[in-house]
Amino acid sequence: MVNQVIIPVLLLVVIYVALLALRRITHRFWPSFIHPLDGLLPALIILSALQINRQTVMPVLLWIVMLWLVIGLLLSWRTFQGRHPIPYGQFALLYWRVSDLFWIVIYGLSTAWLLI
Repeated sequence: MVNQVIIPVLLLVVIYVALLALRRITHRFWPSFIHPLDGLLPALIILSALQINRQTVMPVLLWIVMLWLVIGLLLSWRTFQGRHPIPYGQFALLYWRVSDLFWIVIYGLSTAWLLI
């Protein structure tokens, strides 16, 4: 049971450290607005999906993805509600960062549920 938690967490740590090393090596070419944490989002989505599907029979992942889309819609509405809408590049970065936080929480909750 513990191996099912340790291996994915170690994989995330290795990806993050590799991205940090890549950022240090290519500091001249690395965009300043991209943080290495941004590279973890695809891995977090995949590992969360695998972990949630391993735990439940119910379509929990469907509801999580729907909640993620609702968060995106609310963020879009809130962002473009003002007089001066922000450029798409800034919105995409904001949505990506909010998605990072959302999937980190989902992965943490699914890992905690697996350990119970």
